[in-house]
Amino acid sequence: MRRGWDMHVDFGLKHPAFYLLMYGTDRPGRRPPAARAAREHLMTFLDRAADGRLRVPPALAAHLTLAAVAGVTLSLIGAPESDRDPEVSTRMREALIDTLTTDAGPAPDATLATRALALDATLSDADPATVPLRPVETALLRDWLRQLAH
Repeated sequence: MRRGWDMHVDFGLKHPAFYLLMYGTDRPGRRPPAARAAREHLMTFLDRAADGRLRVPPALAAHLTLAAVAGVTLSLIGAPESDRDPEVSTRMREALIDTLTTDAGPAPDATLATRALALDATLSDADPATVPLRPVETALLRDWLRQLAH
């Protein structure tokens, strides 16, 4: 997560005009294709991390992460180079990671929410042919698991 954050901010600072095209929009409700692809990539990562490492559902973690990293990057782009404080990105990144993640994998007495997130992540990684449920049943189960995780 740290490496991905740092790469994101570094890219934005090295290519500010391109970054604005990739992540900015002037149309509410429309996300540029690059931002959608970044979210999908982040969701794949977070779905794998949900096995007791996330305090919140992966979709919320992705939304918070992208909002924070884009905000930091745009803030740094808007500041004169001489005024950019690299601590802003590092501190925001660490605050977000501390908020979203636990210190360890699932404990033996994991909460219902943690277990629900772990099963949801397992189902998302599973080959549908190996799941003994119909797709509609799997979708319903995953919906219930997300509700339990709240």
